[in-house]
Amino acid sequence: MNTPTEMPTGEMSPSPTESPTTEADPTTALRQALTKSAQASSSSGKFTFSSGENTANGTYDYQAKPKVALNAKVSDLTMDGKSKDAKPELIVADNVGYINPDGLFEGPGENIPWWKVNIADLKGPHGQFVAKMFDTATSNDPATIQKLADAYEDVKMVGTAEVSGKTVTHYTATYNVDAARSAFGVETTAPSPGGSPGASPMAGVHQLRSDVWVDEQGMVRKTRYRSEEGQKPQFTLTTTITDYNKPVTVKAPPADQTKQVTPQMLKQLGMGG
Repeated sequence: MNTPTEMPTGEMSPSPTESPTTEADPTTALRQALTKSAQASSSSGKFTFSSGENTANGTYDYQAKPKVALNAKVSDLTMDGKSKDAKPELIVADNVGYINPDGLFEGPGENIPWWKVNIADLKGPHGQFVAKMFDTATSNDPATIQKLADAYEDVKMVGTAEVSGKTVTHYTATYNVDAARSAFGVETTAPSPGGSPGASPMAGVHQLRSDVWVDEQGMVRKTRYRSEEGQKPQFTLTTTITDYNKPVTVKAPPADQTKQVTPQMLKQLGMGG
């Protein structure tokens, strides 16, 4: 992953041929880029998640059209500062989620590597949020896309940089997590299951610090989301997008290699009825 080298905005000298991302005011430019990128049929890239002494690096392929699908796989994992052999993987296909913990946590059983869950079975505010994210009609709805873009507030343009060999404009913003949940029609005031085993680090989070890098064609090339100062747990999620609108292949694992997640497990994750 390239480390961006910033130039102060005062040193930039925009030309008439530059993209709208440098000509519009920062808020408009960033929201236009987010909207344009969200309208792509697919994207691929790599991600890094870190929280304390825990880090995970991996790759992903995401398809938005004609039907939402995702394949995300961890390639390098460190927990409590120690390297792990596990390479967990997530697949979403045909509105069903599959998780292969690969030894990170308890698997379904011998010779059955994949847990299976019907996305429609996810309940509660956090389960509904995930379900809406993977709903094809909702995630491709122009109104939803616009509301998600509007969740980026207090936008500032930092300068220019380089990501994966492309010249990009770097923006910072406050990401309103409650506004994003609301965009999916999910209640934002319900109690958070943050104390539940395995609960998402996003549980109970209302806003994040965000950085977004946009290329000269107005497409998002890198994002970084960080918890607020003093917020627990502290975490950072960075994604670099390498391709847009290229065919991706996401296949569900063979049926005999999957086992249905139990309702109790969903409750432990804060996503049960």
